Order: sequence, then structure tokens, then C-alpha cells
Amino acid sequence: MPRQPDTLAMSDPAIVVLGLRSLLEAVCDEYRSEANRPESPTGWRVVPHQDENKEHGLVSILLDDCYVPCPELGDLANDADPSGAAFEDFLRSHAVVLTPPARAYLAGLSQAGPGELPLRLRHEAAMRTVFAVGGEAADLLAADTGPLPDHMAWIDLLNPAALEGFLAATEPDQTP
Repeated sequence: MPRQPDTLAMSDPAIVVLGLRSLLEAVCDEYRSEANRPESPTGWRVVPHQDENKEHGLVSILLDDCYVPCPELGDLANDADPSGAAFEDFLRSHAVVLTPPARAYLAGLSQAGPGELPLRLRHEAAMRTVFAVGGEAADLLAADTGPLPDHMAWIDLLNPAALEGFLAATEPDQTP
């Protein structure tokens, strides 16, 4: 059940923290899905998050892949850009907190432009938005995704094959 946006406390055990790594893994899933389906969409929209045909936009697909709620038809946030307060309020009402790089990535998906655009263009715009955060961006990225292998630079993550290789090479340890 949604909560009031101002009632979310970081000490709440129900909080889900969504990081950039999870979003990048979801993007890789979509890249693989596109490669395996010739009928896959040629373009991805950012808003509305769900249209009148109950089809989801890119942000909703990524959030769903990360097992967090996404705005639906009838939600105030359904037409909200991921960089806006209404979208942030929606996530907070569901006890979802984005890390700064994850927030920048979702906001950057719309930086490629309106309408339906290829996933590659949306991903590139989103990553460039993450890189533009500046200052301690590399430290924030490493904390959110894991460190880069010696042979890579952050800009390499614009390439889907390099991104997938990075995620596979830096997979978090799953041992108890």
C-alpha cells in the first residue's frame, strides 16, 4: 500500500534502495530481449509510464525488472518525467529510494528526446547524464556498480556489449 511521501524514514526496514547496477542489469536484459526478438520495438518512450493499452514505457519496464512499483494509468506520476518531483513522490510512497547515480540514470533516459527512440540512444543519454553529475562521480559509480576493471573506462559502458561484459566481470559475490 502506498505511503505518504513525507512519511518515509531511512530507518524504515521496508525501504528498497535501487542502485544503478540494478538498472543497468535491467537495460542489458532489454538489449538481449531485443536481439532475440525481431519484432521487438524499434523505439522506447519514457512517458507515459503506462499507456491506455496498458503498454509500459522504458522506465516502467526497468523498474518492473528491478521488482519495484511503477506508475500505472490513473496514477498522478504516470505522465511525470523521472526527474520530476511527482515521480520521486511516487517512488517514496512505495518506500523506494534511488541512489544518486540511479536517479541520474532514470532522469537521463528522457534527455535523448521525446517520443520513441532506440534503446541505445536512451541508454547513452542516461549514462551521459550520470557522468555529468561531476565531482565524485567515479566514486559514486564504483560504489553503485562495482569498480571498473583495469582495461575499462566509464565511457565504455555506453556500449551494450562492454556494459554486459562489465556486469558479468564485476558480479557481486553471492556466497553466504
